[in-house]
Amino acid sequence: MSRGCGDRKTDSIYFESRLSIKGEPIENFIIDPPIDCEKKGIKWSRSYQIFQKDGINHLIDWVGESFYESPWDFIEECRIKGMSRRVQKSFDFTKITPGKSQIFFAHKKAIDLTTKTKINLVKANRFKPHGEYEYVKSGYREVGDIKYSIKDYNPNMPIRSKDFRAGLFLRLPITNMAYVRPASQQMLKKINKQKLIIEIVQE
Repeated sequence: MSRGCGDRKTDSIYFESRLSIKGEPIENFIIDPPIDCEKKGIKWSRSYQIFQKDGINHLIDWVGESFYESPWDFIEECRIKGMSRRVQKSFDFTKITPGKSQIFFAHKKAIDLTTKTKINLVKANRFKPHGEYEYVKSGYREVGDIKYSIKDYNPNMPIRSKDFRAGLFLRLPITNMAYVRPASQQMLKKINKQKLIIEIVQE
């Protein structure tokens, strides 16, 4: 399955939050209003940032605008496919507790400064639809190989960088770790020593 950030790579490790028929809806994991990164001193980073709460380590991961223009692009992808995020092999996997550690996702346009409401996660209709929209101002956006509908798109509300601020908008538990074949035996030995469960998968 193609994602907004592309296909999964061979010989690569991924944190996952998988879908379940007994799972909760994605809305229960949305942080709304988002947590202001600037006020919390959270700066942009290519690598995972670690923080601790109640004795459990959690991660912060930045969702790139070049892959996901809108925070809702990433949310809708996770709704349909679950979460899958690549992690460097140099990462200290002893820092996480599968099933308890969560990834908090940040986006540079998660906070809409033009809204007056407390619930101010950027709505999908602030971002231009990819398909034609009708008189009722509805259409759809695309991310990877999925489409999701949007309503009430207003072409008179331009997307200006100064109208947004970075924020944490979503948190998901790390339920699984996946290693895409071919897998390095040396890396597998390292993971086994740390007594972590990882699934070897074929993409």
